[in-house]
Amino acid sequence: MKSFLDAQWSTLLQHPQMHGKLRTIGVGKSTKYGDVQLALDYSGRRAVLIPVAPDGPRALDTISRGIHVLEWDNDAPERRRRTVLIRCESAEYWAVFNDFLSVLLDNLSQYGEHPSSLLAEWRAALASQGVKYSREDILGLWGELRMLVELQKAGEVSLSAWTAMDRSLKDFTFRNALIEVKTTTTTSPRRVHISGIEQLESVPGRELFLAVFLVDTDPTASSVPDLVAEVLSGGAPLEQLNAALNARGFEPEDLRSEPFISLKLRLRNQALWKVTNQFPAITRSSLVGGLPTGVLSMSYEVSLESIWSTQVEQSLVADTLRGIVNAT
Repeated sequence: MKSFLDAQWSTLLQHPQMHGKLRTIGVGKSTKYGDVQLALDYSGRRAVLIPVAPDGPRALDTISRGIHVLEWDNDAPERRRRTVLIRCESAEYWAVFNDFLSVLLDNLSQYGEHPSSLLAEWRAALASQGVKYSREDILGLWGELRMLVELQKAGEVSLSAWTAMDRSLKDFTFRNALIEVKTTTTTSPRRVHISGIEQLESVPGRELFLAVFLVDTDPTASSVPDLVAEVLSGGAPLEQLNAALNARGFEPEDLRSEPFISLKLRLRNQALWKVTNQFPAITRSSLVGGLPTGVLSMSYEVSLESIWSTQVEQSLVADTLRGIVNAT
């Protein structure tokens, strides 16, 4: 199967590329809802398209290391269908992705009915290959833990607010507000990567905030294990924190070893933006008629230099976080 998949990926690369469109090819497999296809998106990321039960359970667990699961409906009256797209986010995971696809394609009847179990198979494939954590994985976790520390300073925070257990939500969910967290280094351009049109999609009745941590490496600064210790000292129950880390794709015991120990990051700047109509976000509601036919997903970058008008004043960030945490 792996050699077959390699041949199909090679064939796909020969297909003409159309901006914003997927290049697709069949694999000779299907669910009872339609044919399964391999795909390459506009940036060369590999993916697989799986037709699933239109009324089946949603895959609430949608993001793990190196992979993203997307679902969408085609509500055409003549043929209602739902498709799951599983996209490999980085070339470093291609070999593991092929192993994952081999298992998936041999068990299509199971996944066509229950796509929610897909990421469990992906994590098993990662473990079998000995692939652990990329620098981007660690940066992302560092930022979310740092945000959790800041929220603990603002008030009594339940770990249920850190929605690691449901990656279809924003990073932090409160009664009246949502917070999405981004961590970027000082060696990178001052911009953040937005992964899909849902990431900055607002929710009725809740304000949406984007928190950005600008960091650089410093051997005397804080590592992920240091931040875990801070979260625990802030009152978080160990069992609940471990469960949240596991759901996020990190094994708690791994955090006490390399590369987590040696990557120490110093916070150079932190800022909070309120995502309003003036914020340059691409969402379903901002696209007239939604995504064009054939465009299944998109990602984009926002320059931090261009969004000062919606930034929360630094002197008001602490009060804003207190208002979010203590809302009744």
